[in-house]
Amino acid sequence: MARPLAPLRRALPAFLPRRILLALRRDLTIGNLTERLAAVYGDRVAFRLEERSALAREREMTFNDVDQVVTRLATVLGKEGLPLGELVAVVPSNGIDFLLTFLAVVRAGGIAVPVNPILKREEVRTLIELSEATTLIGDPTTFRRTVGARSKLPEIERWLSLGRSEGAVDLAARAGKVRAPMPAVDQPADTVVAVMYTSGTTGRPKGARLTNSGLLAMLSPAALQPTGLPMTLRSAVTALPVAHIMGLSASIALMLGAISNRMLAHFDAGHVLDLIENEKVDAFVGVPAMYRAMLDAGAEDRDLTSVKVWASGADVMPRALAKRFQQMGRIGGPVPALFFEGYGMVELAGAAMAKVVPPGPLELPKNFAGMPIFPYRVKVVDKRGNDLPRGRTGELCVKGPGVLEGYHKDPGATGKVLKGGWLRTGDLARIGPLGTVFFEGRQKDVIKVGGYSVFPVEVEEEIRRHPKVSDAAVLAIPDPTKGNVVGAAVVPKKGKKITEGEMTKWAKEELAAYRRPKRWLVMKDFPRGSTRKVDKKKLVKGFDEASA
Repeated sequence: MARPLAPLRRALPAFLPRRILLALRRDLTIGNLTERLAAVYGDRVAFRLEERSALAREREMTFNDVDQVVTRLATVLGKEGLPLGELVAVVPSNGIDFLLTFLAVVRAGGIAVPVNPILKREEVRTLIELSEATTLIGDPTTFRRTVGARSKLPEIERWLSLGRSEGAVDLAARAGKVRAPMPAVDQPADTVVAVMYTSGTTGRPKGARLTNSGLLAMLSPAALQPTGLPMTLRSAVTALPVAHIMGLSASIALMLGAISNRMLAHFDAGHVLDLIENEKVDAFVGVPAMYRAMLDAGAEDRDLTSVKVWASGADVMPRALAKRFQQMGRIGGPVPALFFEGYGMVELAGAAMAKVVPPGPLELPKNFAGMPIFPYRVKVVDKRGNDLPRGRTGELCVKGPGVLEGYHKDPGATGKVLKGGWLRTGDLARIGPLGTVFFEGRQKDVIKVGGYSVFPVEVEEEIRRHPKVSDAAVLAIPDPTKGNVVGAAVVPKKGKKITEGEMTKWAKEELAAYRRPKRWLVMKDFPRGSTRKVDKKKLVKGFDEASA
């Protein structure tokens, strides 16, 4: 007698059971990630590259290629005497070399300390000193531009380079000669594999200690992406810093989903639009500033209908901007693309909440941040840490698998943000029906005006509705008589001109008196950090210079 499920089993891809095991994280770690993916996806293309690479010989890398490079790098690290649990500063140029080096360090049993190669030398040295890393991996470019003289980093014992650099072991050359690769170091799920530093825009940078399970918990379900369907994502474009948690997690998620990643080391709006249009790319992952830049570069005049999914994170995405891009892509036929927005931070090892922008005229409630991704839980607390009821605004707390183990060598800072496994995010929010979360802004950014609380995120959203405004940033400006006043910086749309007087007049008609900016600054663009977030510290200086 024939088994009723036999035809279904024959129709399923042979590797589906292995993909399910990936999604369930059955014995999956960052250290054995490339090995497991190669066993499932083999010669499928994992990365398509443009920039020169010390580690990739071809413009395309299959999953087998990726595993081979990572395994060889890890083998050389082992032969160089890298101790288990050693902290390794990872500072190659952004892109594929950075990602492969990060994975190799973890495979060899080290703890990776990603350092953004665009940082200034003093910033790099500060992070290395804080981490107490004793091994550093860079490349000829970053050794020259970013790291500088070895004498400035006496704590570094092992200097390794992806290419020839004076006084450093050529890691790439040695990896090419490996004949007997070492197996991945066995690591439990709770092993700390990375120390990722916060941006330090609010003070001294803090290193979040992240574990195998924390980094993979929200990414492994990507392995369940269906195959052979109209909605299947086969290709994506990214141009994110891999040293940042969003760039790292996006890269790993695309690998798990077998989505070929056109990985760019640098973002150029026009070039990204060319790639999407010419190569019929299925997905784009970026930050709000990238979407604004693409809009200014003529995105609406391009054929971007191949895009099924747009994704954004790292900053608040304006609703109107998300809607415009959603309409440019297509799931199929007349159905617009999906637009995903994630909420996360380095202390959460990526995203803990997500929302999908509804198609057409449907609108999400104002300030809607999303829903927690299972198994994450959320709550809000007052200044004393007491739980608040639904509907009340307080500090958002998150509990789940990605929460950091603690801050590296900083128990004081750890104690301030971790309470019984709950992470105090520093964000103000309220929880609505069915556990929906509404974002009110950063606690530190709230501006007190005459007894009222002004939430910059809300005012920025209003200002962006001005027909000539491309972007807005609202912040507290020190005032000698009033303490602080509301200030707003704006970037005009391409081909438009804005005056401070024009914006003042508009604000009187559109904004309540206490929310009205008293100071305006018109700029070509905002000062931004490595993740394209607005650097409000530098923006305050811009106001000071304008009034000098």
